[in-house]
Amino acid sequence: MTVLVLVYTLRSRIWVTKYCGGRSHRLEVNSVNGNIDVSFHEKLLLHTQWVKTLGKEGQQIQVEDINLSNHNFSEINLSQAIMPGAIFDNSILEDADLYASNLASASFKNAKMDRVTIAKANLDYSVLENASLVQANLIRTTFFEANLEKANLTQAKLKKAMFIEANLKDTIFINCDLEMAVFNKSILSKTDFSGANLIHADFSDAVFIDCKFIQAKYDENTKWPDDFELSAHELIKV
Repeated sequence: MTVLVLVYTLRSRIWVTKYCGGRSHRLEVNSVNGNIDVSFHEKLLLHTQWVKTLGKEGQQIQVEDINLSNHNFSEINLSQAIMPGAIFDNSILEDADLYASNLASASFKNAKMDRVTIAKANLDYSVLENASLVQANLIRTTFFEANLEKANLTQAKLKKAMFIEANLKDTIFINCDLEMAVFNKSILSKTDFSGANLIHADFSDAVFIDCKFIQAKYDENTKWPDDFELSAHELIKV
């Protein structure tokens, strides 16, 4: 049982320390620029405890429209967090775990999110303009009306991801696994799918404008718009 929780700051670094069974456990979040409300750190600590104990202790984090811009959340565990409308603009979430989180309408403009895990998450209406998600795990995540303009998803895992009516202008999907991903009614302008796995992907109602498909793989189950000319692109059928 946790008997004491302390929160303190030093030189823009914030630690949350809990004392449990005679042992101390410290969680650190570095501030790139700005401050975070102390109450959020308390909730973060309780959420970490909730995740580690499979819900037996602590409390699942539930916050809305919180501003977490300009902070370093590398390797943080926010799996199953409920954080609609959260703002992570210019923040660092490299190697973070946001598995199955509700991040609807969240903003990640210019965020560094390489190798982040956001599988089975809700990113509907989210903004990821110019975000870096290299080698991210986004399997079965939904992006309904999301804005990923100029986002870099090189080598990301996007199997069964749902991009419905999404803005994918200048988005980079180089060498991505997009097997069974859905792009219905999405805007694909200068989007780069070079080397991507497009097997069984669904582009039925997508709008293509000057997209790249160099060495991208597709099969007979891949669905294309009626006016899409396969012969005009350097696709590989498997």
